[in-house]
Amino acid sequence: MTVTEAQQQAISLLVTLQSGQSDREIVFNTIAAETFRRYRRQWKPSTLVVNQDYFRRYILPCFTGRWIANITSQDVRDWFTSLHARPLAADCSMPVLSIIMKEAEADGLRSEGSNPCKGIKRYRRQNRERFLSKTELAHLGAAFRRAEPYSAVTIPWLLALTGCRSSEIRTLRWTDYRDAHFFLRDSKTGPRMVWLSNPARKLLDEHPRTSS
Repeated sequence: MTVTEAQQQAISLLVTLQSGQSDREIVFNTIAAETFRRYRRQWKPSTLVVNQDYFRRYILPCFTGRWIANITSQDVRDWFTSLHARPLAADCSMPVLSIIMKEAEADGLRSEGSNPCKGIKRYRRQNRERFLSKTELAHLGAAFRRAEPYSAVTIPWLLALTGCRSSEIRTLRWTDYRDAHFFLRDSKTGPRMVWLSNPARKLLDEHPRTSS
């Protein structure tokens, strides 16, 4: 959300509150803006950005301007069905919409237990799992060893040797490397420890330490 969009949403919220509109006349956009404001403290920055993107692209076009109290389960089912060609987008957008409806209930703008997202089943998506073959690993290692300077491929090497996410490796500090393991301060699942293989430890021990 840009600064201008945030200001517009805030103005909309103030106008709604000051005009004395009834609960049924509170529009979806107003509650959505307030929900993102509240959850800004709970979601990680990366999660906030992703959720805002799903909201802007897939939720807002369907529900913008609707009275929050009048959105029904059938409305949500129709919206979810309209995204059948984008099952990942549908499955990731649904929790965002559900949270907005949950906040509307908490604010007394919808009756308790009326969340229209309840009972809607996610799309079944086949999990994709792909491992490099021994030949592919050999080619990858050969390419890494040809790199100049060799230290430039430390991050790709660690990704291959640990299975960590790119963001987890890129944000590591030397102080996170302790006694043959990494301590990830802020992984997707929270703080956790990653034990390192001998090749991974050798790679780090030979890497120049230019900062903490």
